[in-house]
Amino acid sequence: MTVGEPYEVAPDVAADGISEWLDLVTGPGAAEARPEAAEALRGQGQKLHLHATDPRGLGQAGEWMIHREPDGVTWHHGHQKADTALRGPAADLLLAFLGRIPWTDERIEVLGDTSLLDHWPRHATF
Repeated sequence: MTVGEPYEVAPDVAADGISEWLDLVTGPGAAEARPEAAEALRGQGQKLHLHATDPRGLGQAGEWMIHREPDGVTWHHGHQKADTALRGPAADLLLAFLGRIPWTDERIEVLGDTSLLDHWPRHATF
């Protein structure tokens, strides 16, 4: 929401936005521009799964697996067990990942270890 108006975006556009954002945050350019953030995002194998629940399913384009490894963060489209999972409409997942709504918003279902959600938004920024 901005100026009290609801935010609306088509699910496929929101899904593309999530994928593009993940490309930016995990790409080599991000590590060069903000080495401290890239270092902070490294992990020990933690996995974060995003699952879009839009009525007109997005297929693989609505599933994201983010892996925090010692050598950096990677992501791919897919569905598998993760330490933390977020489920909700693609537009709401996009808003949550951009810090426009909190992870605790009623539109987002969070499963698993919430400490990953506390860590991720502080370091996955530009």
